Amino acid sequence: MSKTSEKIRIEWKKNDAIRDAGLCIPDTVEQYLDIMYGADPVW
Repeated sequence: MSKTSEKIRIEWKKNDAIRDAGLCIPDTVEQYLDIMYGADPVW
């Protein structure tokens, strides 16, 4: 992965965490968290 792609991925992850902090999901919603989209466990 290029340095630029890695930087974008890290920044987007930080922004997603800020956006999702305190998010309330209703009990009636079925959710799937931490889905892996390849061999990289951090992605």
